[in-house]
Amino acid sequence: MKKKGLNGNPLSLRTIKHCYAVIKCSINDAIKKRKLPFNPLADLTPISINDEDVKKIEPISKHHQDRLLKASIQYSNNKNDQRRFILYYMLVNTGMRRGELYGLKWKNINLDKREISIEQQCIYPNSPTEPVLAKLKTKKSKRLIAINTDTVEAIKGYRVWLSEMMFPTPDTPFIADLSGNHLSRDFARSTLKILVKLANVPSYTIHALRHTHGTNCYNAKMPIKNIQERLGHSTITTTMDIYVESDITDDPKYLDEANINLG
Repeated sequence: MKKKGLNGNPLSLRTIKHCYAVIKCSINDAIKKRKLPFNPLADLTPISINDEDVKKIEPISKHHQDRLLKASIQYSNNKNDQRRFILYYMLVNTGMRRGELYGLKWKNINLDKREISIEQQCIYPNSPTEPVLAKLKTKKSKRLIAINTDTVEAIKGYRVWLSEMMFPTPDTPFIADLSGNHLSRDFARSTLKILVKLANVPSYTIHALRHTHGTNCYNAKMPIKNIQERLGHSTITTTMDIYVESDITDDPKYLDEANINLG
């Protein structure tokens, strides 16, 4: 039987594992503090997780990537708000996690060296509208992401627009509200919802953008070790499990093939 969430969709493997970990830690903590005399779940048979139980995320096709890119440009120009464009563009062309992009500051971007330093993330422990800067998910999450010329030019264009709205400092979030504060959690989701409707393509999750970048890199023949480092996976096994069955170095020749084209 498939495990389903409140929306009726299958739970991701990450969510299932997280639920198990939280329950296990809570019970162990209660025993340690003598709130429980023993583990009441010790004799239960663990629920096995089969492939059919896991919600699989499909990469976005090249055709739909292009349509979503055009929609992001169209919407941003019509609304004079380049944040929707740059959010989509950065997620699908860098493989950053949403929280990493939200936590990115201007001082973490070096356009001369064409690299982005991932050093922190935004989390929302209390409310979707109350961002908190936090440590990264794992040690491997702290990394440098190389970017190509198109991405450099996209960032420069976004900075020109942003400078007309506010005066960004090195500590200003890369994508912020117009007061210079970190975004609410649902900004990315609402952005993708708008773009999907405008582009007339199927619905996608935010994580599908990261998965699409990894797939693009793999299909561009980027070595699997470089993909692991680029995405910040803890182990190369994770990367291989996700992408080796798909049909993506920091070398520009790989990035040019993997990135969606602005032209």
